[in-house]
Amino acid sequence: MNRYINTFIWVIIIIGLGAIGYFAYTQLSNDFVYENTDTTNPVLVYNDENAVGDNVVDDTVVDTTTTPSSVVPVTTTTPTPTTTTTPPTTATIPEKYAALGAKIEKLITEYGGTMKVGSKGTRVGTVQEFLNIYNKTSDPVDNVYGEGTSAKIKAFQTAEKLASADGQAGPGTFKAMIEWLKKQS
Repeated sequence: MNRYINTFIWVIIIIGLGAIGYFAYTQLSNDFVYENTDTTNPVLVYNDENAVGDNVVDDTVVDTTTTPSSVVPVTTTTPTPTTTTTPPTTATIPEKYAALGAKIEKLITEYGGTMKVGSKGTRVGTVQEFLNIYNKTSDPVDNVYGEGTSAKIKAFQTAEKLASADGQAGPGTFKAMIEWLKKQS
């Protein structure tokens, strides 16, 4: 009987560690990106506007765990983009929305994925920031793609007559967001 209890406990521990590892991976995988376009020495950074800061110097990462003079070069590979870039159009985004437009452009050119309920990270925050401007609201930007964000995206997709109004934000929705920003004055 004792043998079965011990086996059961070990199974529970292994399942728990697996769940913790999966949760950590999903949390971190959305928040780290390759920051620069230099393919010979890209820098993997936390995807937050203020995260790059003092730890990146001339495409190298300063090792802050030892003396400030030690510099560790980053040797990683740049992921291949899965989408093509959109050709520039004659209309431009008004200056007051330029920073947001640049973030949304980055979602198209570098992210290339689709956000749906359960997605998390600063990319989701960019979508929520756009939705606040589009809906003329000041809802909190919590970087979590929940049911509310999904409903607002679906309403945007319907209003902008996108082919798919499914509440998921992907490259087509991002392009529509940019086009909407260009029409603002």
